[in-house]
Amino acid sequence: MRTPNLLSRMRILPLLLIVILSSGAASAQHFDLHFNFNSGVPTGEFGERIDHGIYGFNLAVSFHPPVKVIRTVVGLNYFNYGWSNRSDQPYPERTDIRGRLRVTNNIFFPYLGIRLDSPRNRRLAPYVEILGGLNYMYTQSYIRSSVGTFKAISFDEMQLGYGLGAGLRFRVIEDIGGQGFMMSLVLNGKYLRSPEISYLREGDLIVIDDVVAFNEQKSIFELIALEAGIVFQL
Repeated sequence: MRTPNLLSRMRILPLLLIVILSSGAASAQHFDLHFNFNSGVPTGEFGERIDHGIYGFNLAVSFHPPVKVIRTVVGLNYFNYGWSNRSDQPYPERTDIRGRLRVTNNIFFPYLGIRLDSPRNRRLAPYVEILGGLNYMYTQSYIRSSVGTFKAISFDEMQLGYGLGAGLRFRVIEDIGGQGFMMSLVLNGKYLRSPEISYLREGDLIVIDDVVAFNEQKSIFELIALEAGIVFQL
């Protein structure tokens, strides 16, 4: 692992999210739960090194403070931007061991944001948002062989990040179960950016005999994420 303490620091994120949500719940009147699938288009220097689209998902919770058109948003974006597989001999120096090596390249982008939204009772509701968070890029290796299964973070780095977003929500169900809950379809676009960060692409983790080497990439991170999903308005 490039920086061994990154994962331990990442473990405090769920606790921070709970604190943020709990503090907001005291003044919130309504919650929205967001479940989106997304497709990412790398741009800028990052796009010069990653020449294909990427995919992932978005999970978020937004809630209303007393000002109805202002929402606080807490969420995360996950993207996979490449993978590779090698079968039969995951350990080149051990010809007696057969199995499979899978390497995945991933982006984990948790964020906190402020959204300027339309009133809750509108059927067609546009919105804009500004986001701040962390951009954590990591390469994970899975080895499944005749002697067992192993998983490890081979390379990672984290930077502060930020973004801008805009979307359109269309309500399709007015009242779920007679409780006043609503369900909407949503289309959303985000621009995500972070300062220069190191990462690996497909094929950048190299195993020669029993030595692991990295063909490290470094660039400013820029990504346009297009999202589609559903929102439960509670």
